[in-house]
Amino acid sequence: MDERRLIAYLRMHLAGSGAGMTTAQMLLRSQPPGELEAFLRRFLDELRGERAVLRSLLDRFPSDRGAVRSALDLAGGVAAGAREAVRSVTASVHTAEDLETLAIGVWGKRLLWGALDTLRAGEPRLEGPDYDALASQAEEQEHALLRFRQGALDAASASA
Repeated sequence: MDERRLIAYLRMHLAGSGAGMTTAQMLLRSQPPGELEAFLRRFLDELRGERAVLRSLLDRFPSDRGAVRSALDLAGGVAAGAREAVRSVTASVHTAEDLETLAIGVWGKRLLWGALDTLRAGEPRLEGPDYDALASQAEEQEHALLRFRQGALDAASASA
């Protein structure tokens, strides 16, 4: 296993989760109390825990903090650009797009946990996390995000 590629893979997922945090926090600020608002609060808590798992794994490998900072800056720039690109659409469509973005990221996270579960057989530093539980949590998040996305699209269609 190429250690540098594994470290880069983990860093990219950490950066992507940072963009997901930003998107979820922005979406949460625009939500009235209700089912979506409660889900987003729980989602952010779960995301914080998942980020802690990634940081813990990264701490087991040699690091170059400059590369991590660069990846986080890149992810933040992508998230900011995505927000600017959707400012001109209605609130419901904006919500649907943010939920879709989060669902795509969560799908990638499901792939991450599956890959790490497979790779840990050849890399003892990947031992420890319950990758099956993390993948199941991500699957539940994805299903909820897609359900909320459909509701936002339905609302946008009804008001058009």
